[in-house]
Amino acid sequence: VGQATCSDAGNFSFSLQKASDGTYQFSVKQQDVAGNFSEARSVSWVKALPALAPPVILSPSATLIANNLSAVSVSGTCSPDHTVLLDVQSPLPTGSPQAVPTYAESSPGSPTIVSQACAAGGTFQIQAPGVSDGTLRVSLSQSLGERKSASVSFLWNRDSTPPDTTLTVRPVSPNRDLQAAFQFMASESLATFECQLDSAAPTACASPLVLSSVSNGTHTLSVRARDLIGNVDPTPVQFTWVQSAFKTLALYHGDSTPGMLIDSGLSDEKFPLQQTGAVASSSARFLQGPDFSAATPGALSSASSFRIPQGRSFSFEAFIRLRSIPASGRHMKLFYWAGTGADDLGMEIRLYGSNGNCRLSAVVSLNGTTQVEVTSRELDDCEDQIDKREFQHIAVTWNLGQVRFWYKGSSAGSATVGTAGVSQLRSPQGPIRLGSSPTGDAFDGVMDEVRISQEARTYSGSSPAAAFAGD
Repeated sequence: VGQATCSDAGNFSFSLQKASDGTYQFSVKQQDVAGNFSEARSVSWVKALPALAPPVILSPSATLIANNLSAVSVSGTCSPDHTVLLDVQSPLPTGSPQAVPTYAESSPGSPTIVSQACAAGGTFQIQAPGVSDGTLRVSLSQSLGERKSASVSFLWNRDSTPPDTTLTVRPVSPNRDLQAAFQFMASESLATFECQLDSAAPTACASPLVLSSVSNGTHTLSVRARDLIGNVDPTPVQFTWVQSAFKTLALYHGDSTPGMLIDSGLSDEKFPLQQTGAVASSSARFLQGPDFSAATPGALSSASSFRIPQGRSFSFEAFIRLRSIPASGRHMKLFYWAGTGADDLGMEIRLYGSNGNCRLSAVVSLNGTTQVEVTSRELDDCEDQIDKREFQHIAVTWNLGQVRFWYKGSSAGSATVGTAGVSQLRSPQGPIRLGSSPTGDAFDGVMDEVRISQEARTYSGSSPAAAFAGD
């Protein structure tokens, strides 16, 4: 390394320099004037400079951030004359999505390492590139010469992939229901949704979505998902359908000559009635109506299958004039609706004899097989109406488990089937029948202004004064 001359006082000194920290061994020996060397004496030197302090991250201040940006600005304080080193590391493959992410330091010269000289004021601002989606680790250190500080870091949950939206439930087209029901989902959990109906502005929505009061016509619903990061599905799912819903599903004025073919005249599905057996035409409450006879039974039935779009609400109403009333415990069939298969009842409406008077009855089913019958209070002037030959308004309504009976515009009792406010009426696909059922029990009288609706109608204490209109 060098040599030094011993002083008159018997002292010597050497100056040694090493750039790197470490443990160094050196030996010292002396030589006399004759050139003889003494034994060497070894000395150890441990060189350890104070460790460099890491930079301080001021922004972002959180230890975990989440966004879909292509780069994140990182700023903080550093030591002047030092170089700030930033490294963005993707998690190492683990083979298990539940495993805790692990990371490895990037090799020198890696494109994920960004360096910047610390500013004179002891600050830095540097851009961390988004090298991939996933939970990235952003590490910062600073160096001086060959010395490098420990690292400080934060996690960056980067997600630039938009969610995909799927429509899982949609209405049929044409849709007869007064409501249009949709269900949808996203490819990412906890996503939110925006819905747009036709040209209206998009609004926040959730699944299931039920659109009420949708006007009849062609409509398009668009749904797009937005994930927690803020990525939006660039291709919203769309569904176009024809809304063709009417409160009144079938309306029969009965103004026809014998040999009846009665058309409801509503929308594009009219459920015309065809005559089976003997059904005459008679003067009625408003012009004419079908005249049914218990002596020569007949019926009017729809050629096409009838169906309530949803079983929430239902109304059957008509004006009737009785020729006779059933004996006590016996009944006449006013209305019958069932599917084409066995044990597939929707609703049956009867008129019972009760000690010279009448009761209205409704036989309903929630599942098509189990039938429940409920009755009105006694209609105590039923026999008088035969003598007076007057038409009286009757109605039976269903609204989510509640059956209500109406007579001459006033309530004639109510009953609950299933769970009130919840239960839905079985809605089979099958013909409707007026005047009797396939098993008989024919109505004996004249029926006029039959209206079948998909809402539970109410009345104000008096019978309707005019012929029914579709709505």
